[in-house]
Amino acid sequence: YAKEEKTFLWKSIAKLNFVKDGEKTQNKHLKAIFNEYKATVDFPGYMYYQRFMEWNPSAKVNLTIRDSPEQYQQSVQNTFFWPNKEKSWLKRNFWQLVENYLLTPYHLYWMIECIKYLHGKDPMHPDTDLKQFYTEWVESVIDYVPSEKLLVFNVKEGWEPLCKFLGVEVPDHPFPRMNIGAEHRQSVANRQFRNCVRRICKGCALVLMCSAAVFYKDFLWNLTQENLF
Repeated sequence: YAKEEKTFLWKSIAKLNFVKDGEKTQNKHLKAIFNEYKATVDFPGYMYYQRFMEWNPSAKVNLTIRDSPEQYQQSVQNTFFWPNKEKSWLKRNFWQLVENYLLTPYHLYWMIECIKYLHGKDPMHPDTDLKQFYTEWVESVIDYVPSEKLLVFNVKEGWEPLCKFLGVEVPDHPFPRMNIGAEHRQSVANRQFRNCVRRICKGCALVLMCSAAVFYKDFLWNLTQENLF
């Protein structure tokens, strides 16, 4: 979803959540994004899995779960939903402003707004119980998806149940392990640093351009006055 040509559509999809009768345009954008793909994984596509099932009745859903709601809470508090564990209103809002305007790509800000809209609560806020947040989502998917089209899957189980569910052969290489704890946090930090540098550079470039424009204007004005006299 980070492809430049797709980010505009994702921002539009997110904003349309708050527009009356915006679903028709949302569906048009979603189909434009996913028309070249056969599957989607994780965020932000998961938020629209019900529509994907309506458009493709044979679609299957792989619901990835954690060992426990407590493990989920610990994981997301250390990454995406870190403000949830910050009790100080001042610190939480200050660092969220820094993250939103310096560290995080603009379209991801709107994706977070989508999560709030979908779940009816803000996972960033300390009053949100993330264990309940996780449990309610898991239960809602299990209730909605027919059992024959649903795999409730823990990645610790490896290839076998996943491949059996999808009707494909088990690969001859180990099940991948990515986004592991500190490695994932470092990866996120690196991306945020690059975003921060990019935005600061853009800001500096804008200031320089404005300064140059003012200088050039004054230069022309002074030159005109000298020629007049």
